[in-house]
Amino acid sequence: MIKVDGLIKSFPKGKGRTYALRGVTFSVEEGEIFGYLGPNGAGKTTTIKILTTIWKQDEGEAWVAGYNVRTTPGKVRERIGWLDGMNIELMWMTHAPVKYNIAYFASLNGIPSSLALERARELMELLDLDPDLDVPIYKYSFGMKAKLALVVTLLHNPDVLFLDEPTIGLDVPTRSKFYDMLRELREGGKTIFLSSHMLHEVEKVCDRAAILNRGEIVAVGRINELRLLSLIDVLNVRFRVSGDENLIREVLKEVPGLKLLNFMRVGKGEYSISFRVPRQSSDLIATANELLVKSGVKVLRIEEQIPSLEEAFLSLIGDENEPS
Repeated sequence: MIKVDGLIKSFPKGKGRTYALRGVTFSVEEGEIFGYLGPNGAGKTTTIKILTTIWKQDEGEAWVAGYNVRTTPGKVRERIGWLDGMNIELMWMTHAPVKYNIAYFASLNGIPSSLALERARELMELLDLDPDLDVPIYKYSFGMKAKLALVVTLLHNPDVLFLDEPTIGLDVPTRSKFYDMLRELREGGKTIFLSSHMLHEVEKVCDRAAILNRGEIVAVGRINELRLLSLIDVLNVRFRVSGDENLIREVLKEVPGLKLLNFMRVGKGEYSISFRVPRQSSDLIATANELLVKSGVKVLRIEEQIPSLEEAFLSLIGDENEPS
């Protein structure tokens, strides 16, 4: 449904140019939720603006719903919906009723207002949004505006949805409902391209994801595949132990190759301790176990851990970057 081949995009900077995209290539299958992740400045929004025909690339090609974004932009626009979470507050005629705002956005896609209002009521009910269309927008909270933004994005029943940070400012219950609706849209055959900094939620809702860093794709795959990629050179291990906390900490200091990730009390005298070790130094795990046992600490369990998507993300792009 989306195919991107060698996209390059640059912008003037002083006497030269700075590159936002450096040969980006990936594809998105029909009927999947595809996550697009990267730190600030990685090129995520640039990619979306090219795919939604707002900007033109310098080199490379891209197709959405079977149409080339450069040569047939009109056909692409007919089949997509785009929601920019950063501009939700700026979308509206704030003193006009909800129905006038809906009718305006419907007119941009050639939809009769009567049909648009009927469709909007259905969508609003799915999002637990009051279907009273006579309320002026200024009485809506930010979360209600965010829900309505998704409603107007879906009015023309697009085949492909581009969502750029769509849950900014939403509370947890609203965000959960929002992602439930995305799953329903996927079940209905929609293709969803989701750029988000909420990595733990992307982990729950996306089928696959790409990680972008400094304008280049670092990795593409299913969420579990991305988690495992970060373990190529390291092991994440968790010990469950019972004993004196100070003694446990002193013993572990004798194994300097262990990188302590978490030390948490989980019961009376019991602790969960997570480490990261270089894979070539996996014998450090046995060393730590042996020293703990010799000191009188009971080692109840040792297990290898699969990292979260956020841990994998930081491992793949480098700890100096923040997820966004």
